[in-house]
Order: sequence, then C-alpha cells, then structure tokens
Amino acid sequence: MQFNKNNKESYNSAKSKGLKHTNFLVWSGVRAAVPAHLKNLDATESELECPLEFHCREKKFNRTVCKNKHSYELFVSGKSRVSRGFAKLKEDFGLADSAVSKAFLKVKTVSSEMFIRSFQFKILTDITYINSRLAKIGYVQDVSCTFCRVSPETANHLFYEYTHTNKF
Repeated sequence: MQFNKNNKESYNSAKSKGLKHTNFLVWSGVRAAVPAHLKNLDATESELECPLEFHCREKKFNRTVCKNKHSYELFVSGKSRVSRGFAKLKEDFGLADSAVSKAFLKVKTVSSEMFIRSFQFKILTDITYINSRLAKIGYVQDVSCTFCRVSPETANHLFYEYTHTNKF
C-alpha cells in the first residue's frame, strides 16, 4: 500500500505492478481504512513475494487477487470497537455480548418508522443530546433537566426516573 507515498503515487505504482479492477477512490478509501499500527510495518518490497502483498496476523493478502471485501473486513476488525452504549448496557444490566447484540438487532424489527428506529438506536448507543452531555461540550450552561429543573438531565433520569415519562 506504500504509505511512504501519497495516494496518487501509491495508486499509480500499484497499477503499474498489476493492480486491476479498482479505481483511485476505492484505493484511497482502502488506504484510509488501514489502522495506524498496520501503516508503520517495516516491510520492504524485497521481503514480500509480491509487491502488493502484505501480512497481518497469520493471514497473507495479495492485492492483485484478493477482493476488497476481504481486506476491508480485516481493516475494520482492527479499527472497530464496541460503542459506549453497548458497554453501558452490558455493565448496567449484566448482559452477555450476545444479548446486547440482540437488543441492537431488534431496532430493525420493532418499528418500521425510520424516526423511531433512529431514536431507539440513539438511546442504545448512548448518543442522545441531553443537557449533561451538551454541557460537557459547552453548548449549554445548565445541566438540570429541561422539564423538571430539579435533577441533572441524564438519559437515566429523562427516560426512566422522570415522573412524566414513567406514565408511558
């Protein structure tokens, strides 16, 4: 992937060495998806059997024959992390990974309305815009609940403790 060169130079070099069935945008996207710790591998072309080949863990990837999907899965597995909401659900309710994963998958089946799905996903991933979070980024000054003005506005207070939401 020649990270010592810019995108255009590395793409042209790869094309001249046999890379087929791709374009500059895909090449740039794949290069951007490579985790930082893989970009710093000290492997010269003479150490590799093929100039477009790289090793990661026990797998060997040859870019001339490997599909983008396979290398993308490798890159994503190195970058992906569980969301804050996933970890919070797991910790708060003592759930296994499979149970939390099922909760995230249920969003697609519980409602057909996209607004509701989006809201459910925001609750699960803990990315709702509540005063306690908005105060951390300096958007609001007061962390108290918008409705009752008594308790700090947290997701737990707003959706579980607040008297008006308990009626639902």
